Amino acid sequence: MLISQGLAPIVARNSNNIAFRYLKQGITYRAFYETCSRFSYYFQKEIGHENRVGLWMSNCPHVAYAFVALSNTKNCTVPLNPWASPQENIDKIRASEISVMLCTSDLKKTLEDFLRQNGLGGLRVIEIESKQCSEYDASYTPPAAHPPIEKDEILLLFTQGTMGKQKGCFFNHTAVIQAMMSVKTAYRALPTNVFYCQQHYSTAFRWIHFLMGPLLAGAGVLISDEREPKNVLELITEFRVTHLAPDLKLFPGLLGFAEQEKLSLPTVKTVVYPGALPETETWECLKRMSRASVFTVYGLAEYLGSIAMSTAEAPPDPKNPGFVGPAVMGAKIRVVDDNHDEIDKKKPQRGQLCVTGSQLMTRYLNQPEEQKHAIRGTWLFTGDFVEIDKSGNVIYLDRQADLVGLPTGEKIQPRRIEAFVRTLGGVEDAAYINVRDRRKKTAVALVIERKPQSSLSEKHVQEFVAGKLVKGMAPSGIFFVDVMPRTVTGTIHRERLRHQFDGAV
Repeated sequence: MLISQGLAPIVARNSNNIAFRYLKQGITYRAFYETCSRFSYYFQKEIGHENRVGLWMSNCPHVAYAFVALSNTKNCTVPLNPWASPQENIDKIRASEISVMLCTSDLKKTLEDFLRQNGLGGLRVIEIESKQCSEYDASYTPPAAHPPIEKDEILLLFTQGTMGKQKGCFFNHTAVIQAMMSVKTAYRALPTNVFYCQQHYSTAFRWIHFLMGPLLAGAGVLISDEREPKNVLELITEFRVTHLAPDLKLFPGLLGFAEQEKLSLPTVKTVVYPGALPETETWECLKRMSRASVFTVYGLAEYLGSIAMSTAEAPPDPKNPGFVGPAVMGAKIRVVDDNHDEIDKKKPQRGQLCVTGSQLMTRYLNQPEEQKHAIRGTWLFTGDFVEIDKSGNVIYLDRQADLVGLPTGEKIQPRRIEAFVRTLGGVEDAAYINVRDRRKKTAVALVIERKPQSSLSEKHVQEFVAGKLVKGMAPSGIFFVDVMPRTVTGTIHRERLRHQFDGAV
């Protein structure tokens, strides 16, 4: 099934319902689908077929218009985040071999300047937001010479790059439709629901969970770049937001403002966190103000949207922060040992997680060796160390590559050591990692980001851990950084730290 075919019956049943709320205007499902059709004719004429097309846009309905229309014309969409680092975007544009960039009017000049300054001034830029395409029909019939098929690679997303380099992942119509269906099912989404994401749509989680997935339920999507707490709360209340993916940096401040002003989130049913649970203070504040459930989502870019997700029946637990929940609809999971053999289900299910299903990428971009390592047969080896409980719930423990090897040969989860170190006054964050010492042997290092105005020293840290960590766990070197490097989802960028402090012990 093609994306447009999957959406067609939803549009027919919900033609007058609001698909998007944007700039306080409502766009119906009928208008959305007709606009996609008109853009399909436009792209067929102006871009052609089987190209890779970059999206350089603020969050807006044109992101969805462009994606559906490009999929109709056998083109591949490459979502980019204009606010990511310049080098990251240049690397993605060059690696993807993008031939055309679509942008919103507010970003056209900065995009053209950016491309020119980086030797890509010849790349064609189309400002899409002002185009109405009213000269084209409101229904689209693909030409016989270029019929779209389910196996067309229509979406190229990139991994976080936590292992040193971002990898591009291709997805076809089947993967996208299945990912959208799994989201609809996991949230039990209804046409009366309204989804709102405060961050850019360019990651797999936001793209599927808060842009495309809700459309398969006939639900509404609120789009806004508002950041002021008062205005955000007004939007949530006015448009009766039911599912919220907050900006993780701004959410504590938003809740604090709401509590101070004696406001609430009366309509919000679900607050969604990709990865780790919110801090305890944020969790408790949310519970005081709202009846919303907190859902956690676990996934990888290689398996579109998500692999596992908490539910009302299997909610996350602050006392068990790695708890995620069951596999999403369509995902088949298993756990393997260090030899990549499946662990007998009668034994404790602790090991590397593997997953297979329709949401799996078709391939990596230009990395056949990486693909052979990651995908064996039809199974994706995630590289994540997990536990699966008796009810089938996934409990995330750590990245296999992030487990810290001790001189004794034992491997431990760094997060439990880091949680202990963060209890020391003056510590903002901590990373417990393996590095190579000056003799190229494996050693353990502790990297600390101090709180502002903290005078914490290496001696203070050594005295704090002395006697509380067994000898093999004590770090061989303690280092301080001004700011802890992070991935796009906010997790510690351990690979960057390993590279930075290699040979320093």
